[in-house]
Amino acid sequence: MRREPVAGKAAAVGPDTTLPVALGAFFLFGLPDGLLGVAWPSMRGEFQVGLAALGVPLLVLNGCYVLTAPLSGILTNRLGAGRALSGALSLYLLGLTAVALAPTWLVLVMAMGLLGLSLGILDAGLNAYAALRHGSGVMSLLHGLYGVGTFVGPLAGTAILVAGRGWRPTYLAVAVVAVVALIGIIATRRSWSERPAAARRASRPKESLWNSALLLSLVSFVCVVGLEASVGKWAFSVLIGSRHFSASTAGILVSLYWGGFTAGRLVAAATARFGTPGRLLTGSLATSLLGILLFWWNPAPELGAAALPLIGFGFAALFPLLVALTPQRMASARHAVGFQIAAGGLGAGAIPALLGVLLAEAGLETLGPALLLVALALVGCQFLAARAPQAAASR
Repeated sequence: MRREPVAGKAAAVGPDTTLPVALGAFFLFGLPDGLLGVAWPSMRGEFQVGLAALGVPLLVLNGCYVLTAPLSGILTNRLGAGRALSGALSLYLLGLTAVALAPTWLVLVMAMGLLGLSLGILDAGLNAYAALRHGSGVMSLLHGLYGVGTFVGPLAGTAILVAGRGWRPTYLAVAVVAVVALIGIIATRRSWSERPAAARRASRPKESLWNSALLLSLVSFVCVVGLEASVGKWAFSVLIGSRHFSASTAGILVSLYWGGFTAGRLVAAATARFGTPGRLLTGSLATSLLGILLFWWNPAPELGAAALPLIGFGFAALFPLLVALTPQRMASARHAVGFQIAAGGLGAGAIPALLGVLLAEAGLETLGPALLLVALALVGCQFLAARAPQAAASR
């Protein structure tokens, strides 16, 4: 039986002033994610590190992210959602500033750790908020704003790099956006803590949290976020290093990947009421596989490049859809979402890092088949999850 958010409870406390702030926060989180892939060649040149060294800050960032994401539910229960989110966003602002001003490679890596610690709490907390207060349509809209950020990030970074200003000013600009988001969360902090009764029940840990449905879900999140991050981080390097695109053209193509990603989430938000989650999931997986195969095949430069927005469009609905389904499929949804977000963080760090080693050893063009293997693992998990007794019993 589907458990809907208790809209009447939420409405009783007045207009939901938190939703616009949540939308802005998701846009903010997308900016540095989309930027890093474009900034990396300049970063590694400045700090004189190898191609695969990108795995070091990614592993540190996502390792810290994995540590704090499962704690989001506990912190929210003890401090209140408003205080937990504002404290984590303050730490995020500090991390962004430290990245922008990092004088050495070691400081940069440590700053990425600060970002990871804050993002684990922020991402899990905001995703749980959306899953418990809103449906899959709002969830897709929130993640669509994340996609807007990942689209704007590479464009801004490319423009600054082409202007000869380096990668640092863009990170300072993101820090300014973080200040605005922090003010918004502080101003609405009481509204974040006024949760519906269903959300309060879902925040309690239960003995039935760990089951095959959750385990399959965690592997799926590793694959989904790992795929998203791998294309975003390595497509630029493949385009300029193997397929001989100019830096400006490659930057635009990576932005188009995130543009397809954003468009897919906005389309999912607009059409959520007209289709079933199962059909949307199947269509998204099929589109992703088609795009990856086309990118790997690369029969002509234009077709290989066109695969990037197709891949982004296919990936778009996967993450928000799986999060939105959590209150329906699992007990203790707030805590389950925390573990899912942590699994996604693990995928975002480990999979691009492992691919970096593979690309350095076997060549940049091995990105295509490697992406296909991860995508097939995701398809297998979803095939099993659809037939898991726990999932069937909760419908």
